[in-house]
Amino acid sequence: MKKIVSLFLTSLMLMLPVLAVGEETPGFFEAFQQQNQITVVGSAFVRVEPDCADIYLGVDTYDAKFENALQKNESVVQAVEEAMSALGLDASNVFTTKREETTVYGTPENATTAARIRGYRINQAITVHTNDVSKISEIISKALEAGIATVDGVIYGCADANAAYDEALSLAIQEATRKAELMAKGSNAKLGEVTRVEETIDPKISTYSGLWKMKTAGADGAQWIDLMPSGLEFTAKVTMAFKLEANQ
Repeated sequence: MKKIVSLFLTSLMLMLPVLAVGEETPGFFEAFQQQNQITVVGSAFVRVEPDCADIYLGVDTYDAKFENALQKNESVVQAVEEAMSALGLDASNVFTTKREETTVYGTPENATTAARIRGYRINQAITVHTNDVSKISEIISKALEAGIATVDGVIYGCADANAAYDEALSLAIQEATRKAELMAKGSNAKLGEVTRVEETIDPKISTYSGLWKMKTAGADGAQWIDLMPSGLEFTAKVTMAFKLEANQ
């Protein structure tokens, strides 16, 4: 799994000496001695290539009769399921989710006339999960051929998401420690024991390159081209506090 690791770190040094009125302001290192602590905030991210994806599709049908609109919708859903099966996808990876049923009204003839029902529209959402991201274009193409009305998006994922985040967390701790050591050395002090470690409550997972598909028309007709995201980024952030000790 190819990983590109980039580290960022911001550091905050707490120096809050209490001074009596008329007392001489202490120097830089004396302020650290009074506070006797250094606090740093470290963050790091690990970028991994996606190895799975959820494809969100929509089936939209309309008819003057509700039962006909429902039958049309179910027919398209069945055609999508059969198309996905032909691509080798397991039935458990193709499933329907939210369904909306809407009554469509016509325009009233005048202000005193009630609007009449013109027909019924049914929208059925379908989710297709694949562990082979190279098949996304083919899955979309076959679903369109089966009669879907919309392609609502693709969300990429990573099977080793926990491992990727754990690595980012470890790197954030390492970088925070490295910077704290550098700051202590520059202050003519020695880094002591860790007094506090806090993880950011909401770890961040980002998908880059929002474009995931493009339809082009060439000599061989229209075709789907994959535009893979540049990667999934798992970001971790920690706050660490260390004691500062005077050099002997």
